[in-house]
Amino acid sequence: MTLLIDIGNSRIKAAQLLAGRLEPLVTTPYDRAGIADWCADNLAGLKPPAAIWVANVAGQTVAADLQRWCEDHWQVSPRFVASERAAGGVRNGYIEVSELGVDRWLGLVAARQRYTEAVCVIGAGTALTVDAVAAAGEHLGGVILPGAGLMQQALRQATHAVQVDTVLPQTLALGRSTDAGVAAGSGYAIVGLIEHVVGQLRVAHGGDWTLLMTGGAAAAIAPLCPLSVRVETHLVLEGLAWYARERA
Repeated sequence: MTLLIDIGNSRIKAAQLLAGRLEPLVTTPYDRAGIADWCADNLAGLKPPAAIWVANVAGQTVAADLQRWCEDHWQVSPRFVASERAAGGVRNGYIEVSELGVDRWLGLVAARQRYTEAVCVIGAGTALTVDAVAAAGEHLGGVILPGAGLMQQALRQATHAVQVDTVLPQTLALGRSTDAGVAAGSGYAIVGLIEHVVGQLRVAHGGDWTLLMTGGAAAAIAPLCPLSVRVETHLVLEGLAWYARERA
């Protein structure tokens, strides 16, 4: 069994790769200072894996803590994936390859295995990211926006009158309360960004674009978008699975 771990900014997803099939295990919030506790709560009952592949955007301290736990409990050292110039039919469009977050990179690699047409991969998590891959596999670049929670948090921190709980928008409509207005504002910002980026891609590159959305807020954001969006819950894990199969 191969263990796959996707460490995001606020959540960790884990899955097993069994006979080439992805078997999701857990998706939970975590505390960056408590990785050992998270592992004990969520991984300790597993049989020792043959290999561990990790996507980590939470920094070196988290990586070191995870590696220590895996080596202490299973005597297995995790392999941390990093963004590359090219892999899986995708060519990284960033000037500095390492600046493209590994979660975004893995999402692009996974998308390319499913679709050979032009694709936009939208990450709806702590941040909102949109990355475009042309039909030939060239990553054209991307945009980054604070996610709905961060937008609302910024308002709370910078204003006196706007003190609302973080709420994902449920509809795009003018709010009739401060809470509803803040939620709608973040929704309009996200959906407007996606529509504008896709519109520019269609003008500049032509053709239809397949839109894939992943991340913790994908299920809430996708229905708000008037464009056709496919929610792919485990896209980063699928990218890890590709690396586990191809780079073992």
